[in-house]
Amino acid sequence: MKRFRRPANLILVAILALPVIALANGDELVTDRPDQTESAETIAAGAFQVELGYSRIEVDQPGVRLEIDSVPQTLVRIGLDPRWELRIGYAGYQKLSPETPSGPRVRGNGDASLGFKWKLAEEAGPRPQVALLGEIQIASGDPDLGRNETDPAFRFSFSHTLSDRAGVGYNVGVRLDTVEDPSGDDDQLASAIWTVAYGRSLTERWGFFVEAFGESGLSAADGAANGIDAGVTWLLRPLIQLDFSTGVEVTSGNDRFFGVGLSFRNR
Repeated sequence: MKRFRRPANLILVAILALPVIALANGDELVTDRPDQTESAETIAAGAFQVELGYSRIEVDQPGVRLEIDSVPQTLVRIGLDPRWELRIGYAGYQKLSPETPSGPRVRGNGDASLGFKWKLAEEAGPRPQVALLGEIQIASGDPDLGRNETDPAFRFSFSHTLSDRAGVGYNVGVRLDTVEDPSGDDDQLASAIWTVAYGRSLTERWGFFVEAFGESGLSAADGAANGIDAGVTWLLRPLIQLDFSTGVEVTSGNDRFFGVGLSFRNR
């Protein structure tokens, strides 16, 4: 994804991370972090769920070497109906630190996002559970950290139960990003996004996932970027979960990231 090329997009994508696959009924805590795949599960009407995290991205590209710290990356999910949820995101307070003594440090607020998740179908036999997610990524952060303009994105999420302890989920979608061209004008570039994740419960409290994800530019000026990641989750209480994840870009193999998080639901 653009997570490996534009610092602002890196941070925005990081808060959209998905759950270790939903392995059971709607009463269990199913989060949309720490991976990149969004779950096809919505939360119950009248409930709210908060997913918080810290991440560090280490960018190592020709002419660009820096570390990006973001905290608290935030996603608030509010159940409106058994099939609908409202989603409010915040990329966190961010610090960009070039790996040179004289490089300027940049600090400030990242962007916000507003979106929805609509569960379209429950899993039935070979048919997966399906949901549609849409959002607007709002150009609300500090100028050096946020987006140029407010841009939309959408994706379809699918999940299959493989056993009572394992599942697979995958997403496909499109994101738009407004960028400044060499002449100073704004161009809106489209990217196709995809993810595939396998999740498994190790015990009643511990789980893990492995995942591949990426994006491919649909505009002539945009390229492709792909990555892999893995992580673990620990259910501290029935409605409180901790997580850790780490990953790397495989297109060039130079960019790395890791994160930790806390998620909880009110009921």
